[in-house]
Amino acid sequence: MNMQQSFAGARAIAQHCPELTERGPRPEDRAEFLSMWLRDGSSHIANDLAPLFMGEKLQATLGEPEPMQGSEVFAKIGPIAVNCLLRCGRDDQTLLLSLNLANALALTDRSFGGDGKPPESAEPPLPSSAAILIDRVAQVIAQSLARASGGGDGIVGDVIVRSESAVRLKPFETVSDCTILPLSIGAKGGDSWSMLIAMRADQLDGMLPGLSAAAQKRSQPEGPADPRSAPFANIPMPIDAILAEFDLSLERLETLSVGDEIPLLAPREIPLRIDTRDFARGALGAVDDHMAVRLTRFSNEGFKP
Repeated sequence: MNMQQSFAGARAIAQHCPELTERGPRPEDRAEFLSMWLRDGSSHIANDLAPLFMGEKLQATLGEPEPMQGSEVFAKIGPIAVNCLLRCGRDDQTLLLSLNLANALALTDRSFGGDGKPPESAEPPLPSSAAILIDRVAQVIAQSLARASGGGDGIVGDVIVRSESAVRLKPFETVSDCTILPLSIGAKGGDSWSMLIAMRADQLDGMLPGLSAAAQKRSQPEGPADPRSAPFANIPMPIDAILAEFDLSLERLETLSVGDEIPLLAPREIPLRIDTRDFARGALGAVDDHMAVRLTRFSNEGFKP
């Protein structure tokens, strides 16, 4: 019997980062956080919308989330609707709020004391009175959802932009995994108006107050990241300076030809944008016979150098 054996040196014990070793919340815990957020969000929306409807007591119901691909969300909304891109939460998450034109007109009618019955047909463009009301309703909903997420003074809730085309707002890619939440707002007498809220699937957990706090704690870095040091310094960040934005009707678009002039009115301060987010404002000028932008203010403290 050969008693000689050779042994290989023991390998070092693997050291894994916390993101790999820490367990996420149990399904039943997440369900509890979600149920609480839906309940609180519904309550805040109902109470916060009342002043826009002459103090009328409303009922709001956020339904259970439904998974859906981005292309399916856009198909569900359709080519023309009232779509608002909302900024909501401590991390400035963007959500899509959408409702059809008939419900937008019905809500406007109700806010002026009418019966709030949706018209049999509704065609764009949205009347100015309806556009103003929907912008205010969307802002209230964004703020209400932010409050339900455990927000305080540092929580943001506002409307970034509104458009008849949800695709144009680019809230997510067509191939993105998304989540939609049905929202029903009802009034005394049985009238109700339906909307939907859509977001990327990975954003929902960030809206839940208990889960978002835990995620923020796990992802907290050891020290502040320096954007002027590797590996961040050489990352290209495309920035758009928006000189003007305007809408053209499809009829006018089809009749455009070489030589046509479209008047533009440049604002005093133009927004500087990364992706869909305005991070600064600047004034137009010139340097060495080249057009230039002089920074005047930052929109978000987190982008200041």
